[in-house]
Amino acid sequence: MQTLTKIENYVLDMHTYEGKRRGRGNLFWYEVSSETVNKKAEYEAWHSWFKPLMLRLTKKKEVKKK
Repeated sequence: MQTLTKIENYVLDMHTYEGKRRGRGNLFWYEVSSETVNKKAEYEAWHSWFKPLMLRLTKKKEVKKK
C-alpha cells in the first residue's frame, strides 16, 4: 500500500473543505478534477463531447452571476 505524503492540487476540489475554502467550484471540477487516466475509447469519445459542453455552460452561468 502506498502512503500519500503530499496531497496533489487537483484533489482539492469543491468536494473538500480546502477546495471550498479556495473557492473552487464547477469550473475547476470540469477543467481539472474530473479528468481520468486509462479511458476506454467509448468513454473518451463521450468525454470529448461532454467536457467542452459543460465548460461552456459553466462559464456562461458564472458570467450571468456577475
